[in-house]
Amino acid sequence: MNALAKLSSLALALHRGAPSQPVESFVDWAFEALKQHVHFDSAIWAAGHASADGLPVVHSYWLHRQPAQLMADYAGIARHDVVFLESLRQPGVSVVADSRDGRLVAIYDYIDRYGIEHVLSTLDVDPLSGLLQDIALWRAARDRPFTEDERCFMQAAFPHLIEACTRNRLTHLVNVSTPRTGGPWGAAAADRAGVLHYAEGDFPRLLRQEWPDWSGPVLPPLLAEAAARGEAQRFASERLVFKLTPFHDLLLVQTRERAAIDRLTPREREIAAYTAQGLNHKEIARLLDLSPATVRNHLAAACRRVQARNKAQIAALMHLYH
Repeated sequence: MNALAKLSSLALALHRGAPSQPVESFVDWAFEALKQHVHFDSAIWAAGHASADGLPVVHSYWLHRQPAQLMADYAGIARHDVVFLESLRQPGVSVVADSRDGRLVAIYDYIDRYGIEHVLSTLDVDPLSGLLQDIALWRAARDRPFTEDERCFMQAAFPHLIEACTRNRLTHLVNVSTPRTGGPWGAAAADRAGVLHYAEGDFPRLLRQEWPDWSGPVLPPLLAEAAARGEAQRFASERLVFKLTPFHDLLLVQTRERAAIDRLTPREREIAAYTAQGLNHKEIARLLDLSPATVRNHLAAACRRVQARNKAQIAALMHLYH
């Protein structure tokens, strides 16, 4: 199988499997898929951002066949990690390093302790959110350096791995919340400190409509303050609508542009929402202690406000935007 066929096979497996893989096992699953094309003994997949002085700030990480102590020890040698610094200077380019490279002399003890003889590292930074993701593959055998073909394959496979991971994380977040992603909504995951962990492509672009000078990974103040409350909430800014939903230690943050549906009065929105659920005028009237005629009048007003011709159209708009 040639390199292009191998890449196509891996990409197809990743994109087909990502939505259904459990979050907690996704990275190991993805690494096993990658191993069918590039051999390695252990690895790390980290997400975070670079500090002002260029050092890695890790938000989350997943180790493959390495002990958790590796990351505890890494804090003491991070400023000497020249492989990370080189990758940061060349985002999207896979970098190969030998553990006996003279540039790594300051961390010889560390790489010996964890059996890291050869490194294949790839990193990318989102220009708007500032989020970076870094995948480093490690080999323990001194006589098995990574080849140029393997470096090129990993460089080509990296975007597919990152996209599959983002899709996996956000799919599971969205499955416990409404509204759905897709359509007008962009989605991201953030912590309660207001720091982004993952973001769909449209999410940073939408934020720039409201805050043209914004760049991540910290959310704009309005959103960061909402995230700090750590509770489910929905609100609007001048141009955007936001919905925040807690999920374990993260928050699903969804946003879209404001639309005609947002001009509905609270009562019109309530009746339109029940209509979208399939209730008729009499059923809604009983729930809200109103007459069917009043419900019909509110729904007619809602349709005029959003230029919907009938109940089916306003129901479709409610499903899309709410």
